Amino acid sequence: EQMGSIIHERETVQKTGDFTTALELLDAVKSINVVGSRETHVMENLSLSLHINGTPPLALCWLIKSECIPLEGEKCHLVVINGSCYNLSHTFSDAGQYCLSVRVENSVTMLQTYHEIKVWPTGLHPAFFVLLCIALASVTLGLVLYTTFRSNTQQKDLVEVADFDFSPLSDKNLSSHSESSCGQTCCGSCFPQLSQEAARESHELLHSFYKPVKTYTV
Repeated sequence: EQMGSIIHERETVQKTGDFTTALELLDAVKSINVVGSRETHVMENLSLSLHINGTPPLALCWLIKSECIPLEGEKCHLVVINGSCYNLSHTFSDAGQYCLSVRVENSVTMLQTYHEIKVWPTGLHPAFFVLLCIALASVTLGLVLYTTFRSNTQQKDLVEVADFDFSPLSDKNLSSHSESSCGQTCCGSCFPQLSQEAARESHELLHSFYKPVKTYTV
């Protein structure tokens, strides 16, 4: 009886026919796209959007550090999402270079990506910094050009050229004036008053005649 019961327990029942079952196909996490700015300022709210190509539910883990690091375990901000998009925001208290590390996984596979972020001090923008440098360079160049031009102008002003006329015409006029003066002096004894007036006029003419001529060139 015991042997009969043991043989009965080992018997298997075989059935034939058509059988159906439901299979669920899951897509692996293929890509993670971080949409948002790579620059921000201190104490400003930075908003980023994560677009994930993979079958939910998805376990998303993100962390912001000064350098890009691989995320392992639960040392990050862990959230579970049932869609393909996740929005996150963060406010930086110090300026510098940062990196957003993101890890996404489902029941099929796991994927990780990074997003670098530059945080500037409050009130300072890269474009303003570039414009400031250009303005300083322009002012310096203008000052150098003005100093050089002013120095050349002063040197030209110090140059003085004296022009004396030694032509024969001048000698002839000089001799005629001398003869006239001599004649007036000789006749002075006859006409004292006329002689004094003529001598005065001759002296004025000679003084104006011998006045040097100066020419300035700039």
